[in-house]
Amino acid sequence: EHPLDLVKIHRIAHSIKGGGLNVGALRLAEAARSMEQQAKAGMLGSLENALSRLKDEESLLESIYREQYERKANPPG
Repeated sequence: EHPLDLVKIHRIAHSIKGGGLNVGALRLAEAARSMEQQAKAGMLGSLENALSRLKDEESLLESIYREQYERKANPPG
């Protein structure tokens, strides 16, 4: 038995995918979908790359959100 709980990984990735789709974060949703499918298929070797991609998309989304928030909080002029 592998120490990773693939059912839990699948469930979390599915939730992230849904959340991403709900807010229009399509790249985040796609990265989560990929991770969801890999967990479901038991593709352990691919999960690390999928997690890295998911983290990259999350960081990008966070940067975009922060920039938009700061722009609204501090309008020019």
